[in-house]
Amino acid sequence: MPAAENASERPVEQVRYEADLFGDRVPIPVEPLPVTFEYRFPCAGALCKGHGIQSVDWEICESYRAWGREYDEETVLGKLEERYLHEFVEECDLRFFVGTVRSHPESWIVIGSFYPHREHFGAGREQQAP
Repeated sequence: MPAAENASERPVEQVRYEADLFGDRVPIPVEPLPVTFEYRFPCAGALCKGHGIQSVDWEICESYRAWGREYDEETVLGKLEERYLHEFVEECDLRFFVGTVRSHPESWIVIGSFYPHREHFGAGREQQAP
């Protein structure tokens, strides 16, 4: 389940670079989010207390930004839960693209997701033997 948590203050301005028409690198400021997103899930281990993996997926971050321009915080978080928990987890065959960060190579993060509807792809996959 994606959970939103308050992010710590980020004093350093974040910038990304895009190439312009002539190939020059142009700095584009990146608006930091006031929240972080995390998927929490159990594993098959009997003593497992659950796991969490942070998501920096562009789609969930941009959904937060776009809905934040239209709705209050509580409504935005409700819409995120509806889409990224109920729709993606319950109705789709949700898969993650994961990666690591240079400063923490042992920690995995979600960098993207793939969520075809079960009726079109992956129906019954959870029933297959390993």
